[in-house]
Amino acid sequence: MSTTTAKPGSTTLAKSEYETYRGGQNAALRLTLALWLVAIAAVVGLHGAVTSALPIWAVAPVGALLFVVIGWCQASLSNGFHEAMHENFGARHSDRLSAILLGYPTFFTLCYRRVHTTHHVKGGDPIDDPDHVTYGDFPRSRLEMIGRFAGMLTGAAAARQVLARFAPSAAPRPDAEPERSRRPEPKPGDPTIAGEAPWLIATQAAIAGGFVALFGWPLGLAWYVGFWILPLGTVAKTIKATRSFCEHGSPDRDFVLRTITGKPWQTGTLGMYGFHYHAEHHLYPWVPYARLESLHRRLRAELVASGETRLGRYEVFDEGYLGLLAVWFKDLPWTAPREAEGAAR
Repeated sequence: MSTTTAKPGSTTLAKSEYETYRGGQNAALRLTLALWLVAIAAVVGLHGAVTSALPIWAVAPVGALLFVVIGWCQASLSNGFHEAMHENFGARHSDRLSAILLGYPTFFTLCYRRVHTTHHVKGGDPIDDPDHVTYGDFPRSRLEMIGRFAGMLTGAAAARQVLARFAPSAAPRPDAEPERSRRPEPKPGDPTIAGEAPWLIATQAAIAGGFVALFGWPLGLAWYVGFWILPLGTVAKTIKATRSFCEHGSPDRDFVLRTITGKPWQTGTLGMYGFHYHAEHHLYPWVPYARLESLHRRLRAELVASGETRLGRYEVFDEGYLGLLAVWFKDLPWTAPREAEGAAR
């Protein structure tokens, strides 16, 4: 498709076409219901397994599988909260409802909207983009890539992230001050941590209460920690960070906009709520996830042909997230080259 009529770095999508890509917000509600049903079924299945007469060697693999399923549901629900941050959660969008169903259960609050807006505005900025830590510093070797995933799967990355919130912030870059004026600042009436904390605590207490109802007191609290808190810090953290890594990371660029397509199981593994059409989302963040596939079909040819967009380089990969990781892993050496090691020092 020719892009000669478009401005440099833009697309040929005309405002007259915008209505085509509005609507479909209720799809997020239906998907949220399905994910909660899967998560609840996993917890009930866990209770059935541990209270059965099965030997420990049979219960352990079932518990491990359900641990992963719960973590996947949590990561997917947090993807849905992203949809809510763009006010696309239901035709009659409600911030509070989306926070109760998607945010508070996964330890997000409505304050996240300001953080996510910063990612859209500052994508690729190693200082100001809050998501840069997930895709920056592309691994130089297979061992570095394995180490990255080991840190996430063991919960070490989540622990560092929590501790970093209490550490002093880095000094601002003098040369970045003019650009920092673009960073969204809190406005009167914006959600605050103090205002959101009671809602988050109440939601987590309700989830813990569900575990206690199933497993009894006080054992239910241990199951809540083991099969709700731990999956969040390990499985869900790994899925979310890996998704961001695949969507923005690059071995030869600091930042890209990458759309990832493939079989539904390939994209649904990490990209629920249409996250895999990530480049199109960055270009048109007001489009609900249910319309992103058609937007991708409309723009793919010209985006691939031009390569560059107003927000960064466009790339598309057609073999799913895991396929992209496999390609990257295959292309990396087992250890970092000596000159790279020397430069790192």
